[in-house]
Amino acid sequence: MSGIFRGVAGVIGRVSTAASTSASRWSLASNAAPSLPSLPAHIAPIATLTTLTAESRFLAWHPALACAVRGKKTGGMTVYVGDNNDVDRALRKLRRMMIGEGLVQEMKDRRYFRKGSDKRVEARSMREYKTRKQTLRRRLGWIMHRKERGF
Repeated sequence: MSGIFRGVAGVIGRVSTAASTSASRWSLASNAAPSLPSLPAHIAPIATLTTLTAESRFLAWHPALACAVRGKKTGGMTVYVGDNNDVDRALRKLRRMMIGEGLVQEMKDRRYFRKGSDKRVEARSMREYKTRKQTLRRRLGWIMHRKERGF
């Protein structure tokens, strides 16, 4: 088992012993079938956390574990490292994906508490900035279109 799944199993063990439940209540199933046929079986094991009772879902304190207990997907991001093992390229790709999804901004927002009025002021200024940028693009596009036609 990889380090991630050992960590999940350790969390499950701590949760089940802390709640004084039996070990048969939780089961960690590992499917060796990879999600992509090009990946070897030892790289992409899929672990699912299942529980036998519905009231035990409060035991999973981590969001990924809670989603696994409920049978939902966590919506995680995956970046596959190619055959040339270019980890830097994969990290850049992951960073771009996180910025595109807005996760980086959300992490910055959650660092400290911000009042609702401050959030509204910032949202209004961002809207105004985006509309100014859009009108500038439209005007530049019109100018470039006229220039192409020879006016």
